[in-house]
Amino acid sequence: MDMRHKRQRMRPPTSVRLRPCCAAALVLLALSTAQAQSSDQPRIHVDQPLIDLGRIEEGRTGEVVFAIQNRGDAPLEILDATTTCTCIRFEVPQRVLPPGERLFISARYVTTGHAGQESGAITLTTNDPQSPRTQLVITVDIDAAYEMEPLGQLRLQPQRPGLPCEPTLKLLPAKQGEPLEVLGVQMQADQFEVRREPYERDGRVGEELTLVGKGAQRRGALRDAMILAFRVGDEQKRVRIPVQLPLLGELAFDPKVLVSVNPTWRGRMIGKITVESTLGKPMQVLSATAVGPIDVSVEPVEPNRKYEVPVRVSADAPPGPFGAMVTIVTDLPAESVLHVPVYGNVNPYIWVAPEAVLMTVDPAAPHEAKAEVRLLWPVDAPVKLGEPQIDDKRLRVEVVPGEPEIRDGMELATATLRIFTASEAGPSISGLDTRIRLLTDWDRHSAVEVPVFVRAR
Repeated sequence: MDMRHKRQRMRPPTSVRLRPCCAAALVLLALSTAQAQSSDQPRIHVDQPLIDLGRIEEGRTGEVVFAIQNRGDAPLEILDATTTCTCIRFEVPQRVLPPGERLFISARYVTTGHAGQESGAITLTTNDPQSPRTQLVITVDIDAAYEMEPLGQLRLQPQRPGLPCEPTLKLLPAKQGEPLEVLGVQMQADQFEVRREPYERDGRVGEELTLVGKGAQRRGALRDAMILAFRVGDEQKRVRIPVQLPLLGELAFDPKVLVSVNPTWRGRMIGKITVESTLGKPMQVLSATAVGPIDVSVEPVEPNRKYEVPVRVSADAPPGPFGAMVTIVTDLPAESVLHVPVYGNVNPYIWVAPEAVLMTVDPAAPHEAKAEVRLLWPVDAPVKLGEPQIDDKRLRVEVVPGEPEIRDGMELATATLRIFTASEAGPSISGLDTRIRLLTDWDRHSAVEVPVFVRAR
């Protein structure tokens, strides 16, 4: 073998030297590429974030469609979609929206049992860093001919079969002097007897219906549905009302499902679960445990007979709606383990009320409209509010500190966002959809966003 060729093969590779101008160009190219990649962000846009259904007759369903577009350079992810009202039913057809594409969210507003001016919202939580929460608002004016109490499902308090149940169902005309006649009442599964009596309130005359459970069943629950036919004035109505009666056995506990309608602060009580012996037998609650962002304990009210289980929001619970489960263990062999679902909503670190603002302006004097938004947070939280930011200069915003106040036994700091239409605002301000952004120095809630919708009166 030729040693000269061998030495050539073993020679280390020649290093490449770049001119300074070429090296600088490569560095700038790498930096610009990194900046372009980091600047790629999704941006949500809603064509019409507030839709007014106008006046609708009670019992009918209003249908709307919200058009969503991703105007950013990265995929838009819909992380969560919730609603403030059980009357709103909606569907999100897809959770990831590529840049430039659109999706349509169909929503239905169910008006059965509702009356007057109402509004509800769908809240979308996305990965858009500028607008992480977007609200889709529906407003409606419901024309109802009758009033029913309670609305929706009739959840009866625990009772034994053969005894009258509470609450009763009250049916009244919406207007004084309007005749109301119950044409018929039928229980689909024949689990209940219905007792009818005249009922009067505020000069309106209707009926009160009391249910009595049938049969000898002692455990579980009776489930049925009431078909109620009645006439109000010249209109004839037919309503289906689900009915549920928890039956009293050796042990009674209430509620069967603990629901907190209003948002709750961390560390505050959602409610209490009461457990007691119903047939005179001695009973002890041995333990109570919880799965979810809640804390529970056991408090004897009457030892060996009645106990209470307070349910509180955990100190580290994240903000937003939640579901949890409480498990209670007793020493009664027949009913040794009880399960109680708990549903609630943890207050944001800074509570905003209302969450969205609808300003109505007089076209003849559009610069005279105003609105207010309340901000509340725990008084011991280190919160400092910054200057409010708003894109449209036809609106002015100011922050006014308020006096601390006590709510549910908790001391809260307060402030008010005052929103005005500016002096240069003209009739074209009607139709404006924007948002106020208020920065804070609190890492737990670094920014407050309030959607603002301006419409002509």
